[in-house]
Amino acid sequence: MLGSKCREGYLRFALARCWAQAEGARDGEALRALDTADRLAPVIVRNDPISQELVLTLDRRARRR
Repeated sequence: MLGSKCREGYLRFALARCWAQAEGARDGEALRALDTADRLAPVIVRNDPISQELVLTLDRRARRR
């Protein structure tokens, strides 16, 4: 749809970041979007320090529940 897997992966990554800002209300959607982004563009997601922090944040929230 967007012309390349890299673009779509980055879009899904940005979407995951947006959903994670809902403070727990949309963590499931954030995880799914992050997983899709990782499958589409693993180099972008795995090497980005923001994505690593996002995963840690989502993990901490899941443990508190």
